[in-house]
Amino acid sequence: MSRELAARSTAPLSGGTLHRSVAAALTLGAVGAFALMGSAPPASAKWHPRPGGEAAAVGFLRRAVAAPDSVSYSGTRVVFAASPQRATTVLVDVRHVYGQGTRITVRGGDSDGAIAMFLGDQRSGSQGLHASQLSLLVDNFDLRVEGAADVAGRRAVVVGADHAGKPSARFWIDRATGLLLRTEVYAADGRLWRASAFVRVRIHPHAFMQHLPPIVQVPEAVALSRGSLPGLRRAGYRCPARLGFGFALTDIDRLSEPTPAVHMTYTDGLSVISVFEQRGSLAASAVDGYQQVAIHGQQVYVKYGLPTSILWASNDMVYTVLTDAPQSTLAHIVAAYPRHEPLSSDGFWSRLWRGLGRLIACACPLAIGV
Repeated sequence: MSRELAARSTAPLSGGTLHRSVAAALTLGAVGAFALMGSAPPASAKWHPRPGGEAAAVGFLRRAVAAPDSVSYSGTRVVFAASPQRATTVLVDVRHVYGQGTRITVRGGDSDGAIAMFLGDQRSGSQGLHASQLSLLVDNFDLRVEGAADVAGRRAVVVGADHAGKPSARFWIDRATGLLLRTEVYAADGRLWRASAFVRVRIHPHAFMQHLPPIVQVPEAVALSRGSLPGLRRAGYRCPARLGFGFALTDIDRLSEPTPAVHMTYTDGLSVISVFEQRGSLAASAVDGYQQVAIHGQQVYVKYGLPTSILWASNDMVYTVLTDAPQSTLAHIVAAYPRHEPLSSDGFWSRLWRGLGRLIACACPLAIGV
């Protein structure tokens, strides 16, 4: 899932900005477009197996990376996300004009009514798959061309990604344009964890959008280099270089509003983990709507969804994790950080965290991968 999942646009304590930016980030998605109705696949016709090697698979994935920079399209995606509690399904209407941007309307899930937004081309041009993710996808997974299938009436090449002999993901890539039409990501036990698929799509050789929803505003952030890590760690920030199997640190941002924070983005090529570290304490009223659960032997607060959010505090530092990774990855995330401390009384941080909880609750159902 790309730095769009929760990159600069998702400062965790930024009031209304978080709501729109998290929504945009999730709708744009990371490595892909995750989607499908959970029970029945959308318009996929006959399966035509034609196995191919890794070089061919990488070639098709590179086309998917480049496609949104040269292909305009519109359509509707069905997006599915599993969780230990319940599955979430939403519809995403999308119109993308390369060189201009992407208009998105999300319907369903836990949100009231439809949510519309527009992302300018600098944030929506390389949707679905990013070059940095593709590099990690090649490093961490065995890739191959599995065959061909139809998605929403278009012929697609199917690329599979396996780890340790088990399927981790599949990508349906439009043979004519390279557009990523459908993606499935699987949990370690083989269950479908995330999916996104067009049920209707149209390619537009000539397109222009005249009437646009509000452009998503992003908070001020300063991109930091890996050379800043030693100084951040001396200042008390954890900033691990890796999380769990194959999750590499790809981006570091310093946020200054409304409170100073450091934001790290990790990906293994399929999923994204976004971690915010902020000084303060976590009040009891801040975790309303969250479950207190034991992960890797310590108590944290979790709200499952898309993304799953995890909150805890330790040594005057509050940790927020947003991720679309499967359930089995959560223990590896929590293990990399200090243990949780008792909650504090209500106060300034509590009010901020209550706002965060409400905003994430609204944003969680939104889809990734338009």
